[in-house]
Amino acid sequence: MDAVKNFAWSTVATAPSPATTGTSLTVTAGEGARYPVVPFNASVFPAGTMPTPANAEIVRVTARTTDVLTITRTQEGSSARAIGVGDQIAAAITAKTLTDLDLGFANPMTTLGDIITAGGSGTPSRLAIGATNAVLTVVGGVPVWATAITLSTTTPTITLNKSASGQGASIYAQTAGLTRWLLLLGDSTAESGANAGSNLAIYAYTDAGAFLSVPFSITRADLTNPIGILAGGLNRGIQVGAPDSGGSGFRMLRVSN
Repeated sequence: MDAVKNFAWSTVATAPSPATTGTSLTVTAGEGARYPVVPFNASVFPAGTMPTPANAEIVRVTARTTDVLTITRTQEGSSARAIGVGDQIAAAITAKTLTDLDLGFANPMTTLGDIITAGGSGTPSRLAIGATNAVLTVVGGVPVWATAITLSTTTPTITLNKSASGQGASIYAQTAGLTRWLLLLGDSTAESGANAGSNLAIYAYTDAGAFLSVPFSITRADLTNPIGILAGGLNRGIQVGAPDSGGSGFRMLRVSN
């Protein structure tokens, strides 16, 4: 795409020779700097008028030395005209300007959910929508859809950040879209102070994906209380206490309920 610049306008001080075919003209002294970096297209038309197909010619400026412009004639389907001293020459918007914008970003998407990515040269490229529950990841510097997430880096970390108290931070395990297990790394129990709330729990679900039980839980507020375990249909508690009198370094394991 050609460069553009505001107020890129001047008048012809020295006309091309011959006037209808010459390939060099000079604009008003000091005004050559108004134009953008070459190459660019410009319209040449009489002073005091607006450009029309009958009175204007589009030229391509291929070089500029101070105020001297080197031009290629009859661009974009325009006709040659006798360019004279005092004519206006403006690097304004032409059809090519808009066509360049169009070609610079051809929409490659074809399907709902497609993503546009940059190809090797920056050209827009289509990444087709992924499968259900697929996640977007990067492999070899290229974005791809994946059915599993692998973190391969120094000290890999996953953070589940709840925005407020009373919310759950959850990880689900499913079979064919039906939940089997739910790991709650902070349940929806409100955080009311003294380390209360956001407790850890594991939920079990039926073959139909319905809630079944909470076979394992830990209360965050008081870790000296039993860890809740559901076994044999009864709630049990395991409490790890201080070393007993008979064994230095060993701790008691007490099953309650």
